[in-house]
Amino acid sequence: MKKTTHELLVKRIIQMEARINACKRCSSAHHCFNTPSMGKGDLTPEILLVFQSQGNRRPEMNNYIEIRQMLKKEFDQERIYHTFLVRCQPQACFHIDDTEDMLVRHKAFYKKECQFNEPDCPGIPILPTSKEVVSCLPYLIEEIDILAPNTVILFGKRTAEFVLKAKGVLEEPMIPGFYKYNNRCIFTTVEENLFTREDAKKLTGFIAARQEDLA
Repeated sequence: MKKTTHELLVKRIIQMEARINACKRCSSAHHCFNTPSMGKGDLTPEILLVFQSQGNRRPEMNNYIEIRQMLKKEFDQERIYHTFLVRCQPQACFHIDDTEDMLVRHKAFYKKECQFNEPDCPGIPILPTSKEVVSCLPYLIEEIDILAPNTVILFGKRTAEFVLKAKGVLEEPMIPGFYKYNNRCIFTTVEENLFTREDAKKLTGFIAARQEDLA
């Protein structure tokens, strides 16, 4: 990649992330939440992974980098990038008993300081609403268009459903599944909170088989 092209790509990603940090589309709907989750990895990816949200992973396996490492090994591919369907992970606050009166943390409180003087937010991750997904989806579509990966892997039926509908695929997604869109291969797999090394091996085999069919 030419230096000027790379600089333009980085500039576009930085501008998009600045808009995500300043986004107020869901502020009235959010309860406690963490700093917006940004994509990480190679900026010229062969493979782009899309997870539902930062909190959709078992606590003992909360590092999404480990999934990327699994797939790097299975695909023998270093150029991998991961990102999220929903950037702001909503969280239930256990300090308040009445869930109808949960503390609302607006964008001014994007830091992790808890309003009950906890050093870190102890909230329990909850499922983002469909409204939050739809509000955040344009950022993901923009990110995919900027990075232009050859292969996109969608984790979980919910992630697959929203992304594929945005691409004009209206039927219920298959898991695992394969779709072709604008010369880009889109694969679906199980949710990130269920994804294991064995799933990584199965996914690798599934993708290899489809690529052979297309050859």
